[in-house]
Amino acid sequence: MAAYLLIGRKLRKRLSLLTYITPTYAEAALALGIAAWFGGQEFIGYPMRTYLVFLLLAIGPQIIGHS
Repeated sequence: MAAYLLIGRKLRKRLSLLTYITPTYAEAALALGIAAWFGGQEFIGYPMRTYLVFLLLAIGPQIIGHS
């Protein structure tokens, strides 16, 4: 985590926000997906309302809040 913060601080000075967060969030999604897969978590079969909540959580707290 410390390395991510130190590297990110230097990169953000040179890169636009979108250029920085696109690969950062993609790598985080990939790592979490792999961890969920190894943990035996299901990726499909949820009710449509659950997928809507997932989408809203991605848009609200993640993209707007963290970015």
